[in-house]
Amino acid sequence: MASNTSGTTFVLVPGAWHSASAFEPMAELLKTAGYNVKSIDLASCGSEPPVEDLEPDVHLISSAIEEAADEGQNVVVFMHSYGGIVGTESCRGLGKKEREASGKKGGVVELIYCCAFMPLPWFVLSDDGARISPGTPETIFYNDLSHVEAQKYIRTLKHHSYHCLKAKLTHPAYKYIHTTYLYCTKDNAIILPVQEKMVEDTRRMGAYVDTVTLEASHSPYLSMPDQVVAACCMAIGDSL
Repeated sequence: MASNTSGTTFVLVPGAWHSASAFEPMAELLKTAGYNVKSIDLASCGSEPPVEDLEPDVHLISSAIEEAADEGQNVVVFMHSYGGIVGTESCRGLGKKEREASGKKGGVVELIYCCAFMPLPWFVLSDDGARISPGTPETIFYNDLSHVEAQKYIRTLKHHSYHCLKAKLTHPAYKYIHTTYLYCTKDNAIILPVQEKMVEDTRRMGAYVDTVTLEASHSPYLSMPDQVVAACCMAIGDSL
């Protein structure tokens, strides 16, 4: 799936509590390599009042994908944690093969999942049940960063809408678009056996999923952005 870097756009979808700025180290490496990059600020992150469903996030992501596709770009959707839910949902009708069948150019050629998401016991729910926060972010998200680096990113975290975390996926895009999953062996948020189980379940649904293993925490785009970018390039047939 080799691609001309200038003809490829990466859409970076963050996980819960994180803003687009979390992707800055990774985004800079991608840009230096010649790729176009769109980093998404999710509507469900820090919103007041909290959004009620996935639609605001899906709209933002699908709009970014469609804008790049309409320019004839091959689009790679990189999804972290909760971003795997809304990113997958956002690809409805935007796969390159689907668009070509209707006479349109461009579209999604690769889905890359980094530490896919499911509700877990370290969630801290607000009294009104509308907002959710991570209980121990340094241990859960950033356990392979220094304390100083971890604190820098912890200060950028926002609460997240709990309604979005309970929403159901209606469009399994990974069944129709080539997919790569990045296993992170030091992930304390979604431990490796859980990551592996999700990939196994997806394969049973008929999806073909390639995997890459990183000796990383839940946030490899911060602790080892060069290796994450190399894995992304390998997934789409490019090399740095």
